[in-house]
Amino acid sequence: MVKAGVTRTIGEAARGGRRSQSIAVRWFVKCFGVVVALLVVLVAVCYFGFRNYYYYSVEQYLWGELNKMSGVLMFEYDEGRATPDSMYRVIEEFDKKRQMELMAISDSGKAVIASSGFSPDSEANATGYMSDVSAAFEKDGRARYTGYTDLGEKYMAVTLVLPKTLGVLRGGAGGFGAIRAVTSLEHIDDEIALITVLAFAGSVLVLVIVLCMGMYFVRSIVKPLAQFDDAAWRLSSGDYSVRLPETGRDDEISQLCDVLNHLARELESAEEIKNEFISSISHELRTPLTAIKGWAETISESMPDTVSDNTVIYEAGLPEQRRIFKSGMKIIVSETERLSGMVEELLDFSRMNSGQLVLRREVMDVIAELSDAVLIYNERARRDLANIIYNEPDGAALIDGDKNRIKQVFINIIDNALKYCKNSITVTAAIGDTEVVVVIKDDGAGIPADDLPKIKTRFFKAENSVRGSGIGLAVADELIMLHGGTLDIDSELGIGTTVRICLPLID
Repeated sequence: MVKAGVTRTIGEAARGGRRSQSIAVRWFVKCFGVVVALLVVLVAVCYFGFRNYYYYSVEQYLWGELNKMSGVLMFEYDEGRATPDSMYRVIEEFDKKRQMELMAISDSGKAVIASSGFSPDSEANATGYMSDVSAAFEKDGRARYTGYTDLGEKYMAVTLVLPKTLGVLRGGAGGFGAIRAVTSLEHIDDEIALITVLAFAGSVLVLVIVLCMGMYFVRSIVKPLAQFDDAAWRLSSGDYSVRLPETGRDDEISQLCDVLNHLARELESAEEIKNEFISSISHELRTPLTAIKGWAETISESMPDTVSDNTVIYEAGLPEQRRIFKSGMKIIVSETERLSGMVEELLDFSRMNSGQLVLRREVMDVIAELSDAVLIYNERARRDLANIIYNEPDGAALIDGDKNRIKQVFINIIDNALKYCKNSITVTAAIGDTEVVVVIKDDGAGIPADDLPKIKTRFFKAENSVRGSGIGLAVADELIMLHGGTLDIDSELGIGTTVRICLPLID
């Protein structure tokens, strides 16, 4: 239907410049963002928690082995077998060589022997500076250190200073001052990395589930609201045929849709009643107006200019009466024509609102219709002591349109200009590459700035003292829109009004 397209365009124009933040965007930024932040914190807590737990467990395990080794040496001492050779034997026979490395440290802080069997010189070159050893000798007899080897392997080392009671083992060139346990953390870090990856994958899975469920829930709200928003704007623009689909739920949104559908039905019913009334009253007015006009013209034309002496109506005042009679007939004819024009405007208005206006499109010349309209009003302009200045371009401006409706628009605009002008109106047409522009300008009083945005509103009149129904410009504007063009009005108080009509040319 014609009306649906027009009202949708009006609705989109009414929404021009209107911006709103989507509910989905707000949910994503606020709710989903909080969930992401919590899961990031959870993964971080998981990583550092497991890392501390595993590292602590490894450290306690190493301390346990050193304490056990210290106990063995004490037992050897109590049995009288504690000698440097016994230390070598204990280190070499260490049964957990695959899990850690056990070292014997001299009083000077150098590795003397290790369970792996390397020599002291190579050990010193391989391990370099052992900060846990120096810290154990300097402080409370025990220390821990976590670092990287020359090859980049992460390890943990703990050092335990031997009791001074084991004097037979300490001191001298071959004496021992401490024992040290070293183990790799690579497999521990691999476990922690695996747990972290699993925690991260679980978090991603939770995020995907939350996102899908959230978007489904938000979409179940946003989609009906978007339809409601579009329907409300179309409804406010006069498209009362709009209906919202049933949601199939019994919630607040469903009730809101039901309310809008009920409102649309009531407005559509009221609009139908109004259109039927306008159409009916227009047709009812047309018949008597036609009869009045016809008989007024017949009587006026049949009235003799002279009357013989024996005419029944002959009397002293007959010439004056005949003048008044003919003037009255002219007024009747003029006002009847005005009423007929108003009836036609009402009929067009009714057809547009009901979507029954049909354009009889054909290839037509806009300039030809404009020239005919100017010619129609030339005589009236002279009678009203006004002047029409017409700047007619060379060539034709071909468009795909209804020539009667286009001429109706030009007649309506020129008629309005003559109503308000003081001395003259100027009609100018210019043919461009893609469109033809018609400008009709008068030197009237102009339109107040507050009234200018409403000037094309139906039944609105900026100056109520001037005759007219107030729907002519509204009808003209919608007719131009139906032809794919625009009708713009610019006015300044005390200077005049300019109407600019643009219509697209045929490619």
